[in-house]
Parts: sequence; C-alpha cells; structure tokens
Amino acid sequence: AGAQAQYIVNNSGITVSSTSRTASIAEGVTVNLLAASTGAVNITVTRSTSTLSDALSAFVTAFNAARDEVDKQHGTTAGALSGQSVVSDLSQTLSGLATYSAPGSAISGLASLGLSLDQTGHLTFSPFSLIAADMSNSSAVASFIGTPTSGGFLQTAIAALDDVLDPGAGSVKTAESG
Repeated sequence: AGAQAQYIVNNSGITVSSTSRTASIAEGVTVNLLAASTGAVNITVTRSTSTLSDALSAFVTAFNAARDEVDKQHGTTAGALSGQSVVSDLSQTLSGLATYSAPGSAISGLASLGLSLDQTGHLTFSPFSLIAADMSNSSAVASFIGTPTSGGFLQTAIAALDDVLDPGAGSVKTAESG
C-alpha cells in the first residue's frame, strides 16, 4: 500500500487527505493519482461544450430551414403568403435572432460563439469559435446563452417566437384569421 495522498485545492489552505488512488477535488471532479510529487501539480478542468455545440448546430439547421421557407414567400415565384404581413414579421424575427447581442456582456453576440450570418441571411456555425469562447470565459458564455426564464439569448428567442406564434394574437394567428 502507498502513502496517504494530501492535496490543497485552489490555495484554500485546507489540506485534504485521501487513502486511495482517487481524490475528489470538487463536486463532480475526481482525479486518479498516478505518481507522487513533491512539488505543486496543476490540474485544469474544463467543461465539455459538446451539448451546447450540438444545440447551436441544431439551431442553425432549424433557423436556415425557416429562413428558406420565409424566402419562398418573396419574389416572382412567391408562395401563398406573398404580400401578407406575417412574412415580414417572420423575417424580422429571424433577423433579430441572428443578430442578437447582449449589451454589457463579455460575449458581444452570436458571432462570438461561432454563429455567422452570411449574405443570404443564413447562419453558419464554427464549433471551434465556441470552444475558444468557452475556454476563455465559460461563465460569460453561460450568461449570454441564459435560460428560457432568466435572460440571455434563450429567453429572448422564446419571447420572439411566442410573439409570432401566440395562439391569441400572434402574427401567424392573425394571418390565419385574415
């Protein structure tokens, strides 16, 4: 059997001991101790961006599909909604989502997370930009994204879509009634 491991997390001044080869250094973070060291050992912990990356990728796909459908309602081969205000409302909502920014935030806009608006009004996504933003300031990324009920992009997006889709007075309901 080996000697007892001792460690201090984030210069807290509190020495913690472990009698096994694993040590819990924070809630949900366990390290495997592989060798003894007389000096400090630095451990960097990052969170996975894969869930957020997958969600942003799915958002881009859905956004671009919606943009394509709205665009079909313009021009010489316009669809059944041509000339109706709902087309303009939907176009403005999509534009607002694509250009969302949070004043005062360390994340200036969706482009900081890897979402870019091209000349055709479609979004593209670079996961590497998201990873870079998350590594440099993950709390700012989380704050910018927000939650459906407490601010950030998610709350703004849900409110914008609710305005369009509201079953009582939304743009879609108004177009159906008109």
